[in-house]
Amino acid sequence: MIQKNCVNSCLVSAFEALINCAGTCDCNNIDGCITLNQGNHEITVATDSAPTAVFLSVSPIGTPVCSGNIDMVGYSLLPTGFVLYANIMSNSAEVCYIVE
Repeated sequence: MIQKNCVNSCLVSAFEALINCAGTCDCNNIDGCITLNQGNHEITVATDSAPTAVFLSVSPIGTPVCSGNIDMVGYSLLPTGFVLYANIMSNSAEVCYIVE
């Protein structure tokens, strides 16, 4: 069993590390959102430099999907950006991204 004091100490250490990192982290990330209608999409997003990672989220707008269908998103990195792949099963969905 984990001691309560140990958990608190670990959380404090983690937050202190995040605070210390705040001054040294690269804040040149690119972010944005795009609204897509139902269907399959392949969209090229250009960046000023070669990305190392892309973080995606998708939120249905209007009528969400049902019966096990889901909105799916993915990406492929390019030297000048990335390609966003989306299979939207909802009426429409907002896809947001953060590029590092």
